[in-house]
Amino acid sequence: MNLTNIEKTLCLNINHAESFIFNTKYELIIKLILSSSTNEFRACEIGNELIKDYCSIDDLNRADLKDLEFKIKKIGFYRQKALRLKKAARLIIQKFNGVIPSKYDDLILIPGIGQKSAKKFLSLVEDSNYVMVDTHLRRVIKRLFSSFENLKDNEIEKFVIDNIENKNLTNFSNLVTSFGKDFCTSLKPKCSICFFKNFCNFDK
Repeated sequence: MNLTNIEKTLCLNINHAESFIFNTKYELIIKLILSSSTNEFRACEIGNELIKDYCSIDDLNRADLKDLEFKIKKIGFYRQKALRLKKAARLIIQKFNGVIPSKYDDLILIPGIGQKSAKKFLSLVEDSNYVMVDTHLRRVIKRLFSSFENLKDNEIEKFVIDNIENKNLTNFSNLVTSFGKDFCTSLKPKCSICFFKNFCNFDK
């Protein structure tokens, strides 16, 4: 079993539903910052409510920190995320004149936007093609290829890039992440109904 066959199997069996629905780059940035270590759909629900009160970067920059904390209190790590939102707004105003940047090297300067979030942003806004190594993709790859247990994220990324024939890296990432969320979960994975149970050694 190789990555291309894995992708084909997932295409036939997995229906990836995009969590991040947005109208503006500002809205997407807020949702990505909120989504760290949190269910993406829940983060987007909170994000939708938040932009009703803070309609622009300027509004967010002027927001009272305690008010922000209260409005996102139902989400994990809400204090840290409220502070990141404030810092992100300030940086975007000071460094980018209030305009959300569209370059990877600029995006990762924004507090709360790491490598994965920056790639996710660009894949949605610019239709860019990236491998997005998150906790789900990392777990699935390491389970399917047991010899890769000690691979670092950049090595996993290179492995995917080198072994996906059609080079649709974003689609592959989305499919594997959805598979990881729904089947190959961290706790109690559904190995008995897994599409790859005949060659995966994780539960053997």
